[in-house]
Amino acid sequence: MTKRWSALTLAAVVPFWCWAIFCALRGQLRWDHVAIATVVTVLAVGNAVTRRLLWALLPVALVGLFYDAMKLVKNVGLTESNVHLCDLRNAELTWFGLGDAPSRITLHDWFQAH
Repeated sequence: MTKRWSALTLAAVVPFWCWAIFCALRGQLRWDHVAIATVVTVLAVGNAVTRRLLWALLPVALVGLFYDAMKLVKNVGLTESNVHLCDLRNAELTWFGLGDAPSRITLHDWFQAH
């Protein structure tokens, strides 16, 4: 490999192109996938200043990539039986409720009423 394409620089570019190719294979390719992969590649093959900029912006770009990938695991393991909103409300009433036992209300309910 040349000095421009060190293994570390290549490791910074590959995830973006792999994600763009994966989205293209699924039929979900958007223009921003290709744009980000192209910008990362241009920054990687540029001079020392652009490579420093690449390493400075890489964490933000990876967060965006992982955020976009979260659509693959949306609602995994989520069913109506394992969402415990009422349990949380009962715990809040027990620990932080106002009033006596039969007419106990949460702080949120009190602030909403007043």
